[in-house]
Amino acid sequence: MADTSDRYHVRSISMPSRSHPTAPGIEEEQRGLRALESLSTAQESSLKAEAICVALFGQVELYKCVESFLQTPQTQQTLAHHQADGWGDELIEGSVTLLDIGSSARDILFQMKENVQDLQSSLRRRNSGGVLKNKVKTYFSLKKRVKKDVNRCLKMLKRLKEKCVARLLLDLDNNSAIVVKVLREVNSVAISIFRALLSFLSTPVSKPKVGRWHLVSKLMHRGVVACDSHEESMNEVESVDVSLLALFRCNSSKDVEVESSQMAQKRLKDLEVRLESLEEGLDFFYRRLIETRVSLLNILTH
Repeated sequence: MADTSDRYHVRSISMPSRSHPTAPGIEEEQRGLRALESLSTAQESSLKAEAICVALFGQVELYKCVESFLQTPQTQQTLAHHQADGWGDELIEGSVTLLDIGSSARDILFQMKENVQDLQSSLRRRNSGGVLKNKVKTYFSLKKRVKKDVNRCLKMLKRLKEKCVARLLLDLDNNSAIVVKVLREVNSVAISIFRALLSFLSTPVSKPKVGRWHLVSKLMHRGVVACDSHEESMNEVESVDVSLLALFRCNSSKDVEVESSQMAQKRLKDLEVRLESLEEGLDFFYRRLIETRVSLLNILTH
């Protein structure tokens, strides 16, 4: 993917008065992600894959700066000095949690992509109605399992977020406060982006609201109206859900059934492409998380 350094905006850090030599670089990257902070508070149905993908690659750039930050003698001396008073444990525990979340998200992405590809294959082969309905049921069953996994991950992220703000920095000198504050803020951005990704992947399968059922009706009887405002507000996962519901409930003419099938294939393909992009971004980010954890362990155990 092309360089992401000028493609995103991030939240900034309010740094103490005398900044660490490399802290401004991290602060600049975080300013680049400012617009993405809204991802953590946006409604699930409004989350789009492209914005989350940009955020993931933004995190890759941010963690490059973090690695440089951790390699400076000033940072290493500060962390080594505080390894016995709990600050080091907080940072290590945070890195472990983020890696666990990243691993779970990778598994979910793989399962969803595999299931989406299976559905596309069935639609292309024009399997019998019974076979196709079973495939659709399998897809929605997977989404229910995904929702459970996501809820577990979100609880872990919530606990991590609470720990990041529970302990005050008042007992630290200026340099130590800078180091801990920077690493906490980096974790905070990662938490927001993971929440956005997980919310996207677990977009509810629940019965659509009136506007959504209006769309299903259109899909069943008139095909898809691309400019419908309700449709434009849906993310890629929800769009596939609506198409599959329309296909699953289709009792109309053969022409309408064919049209519904074609639209479902189109939306499944779009979701597959988005999932692959998210998978790529998450893989890059995950490798950066591993590097950061290794650096922290090397500093705190030597």
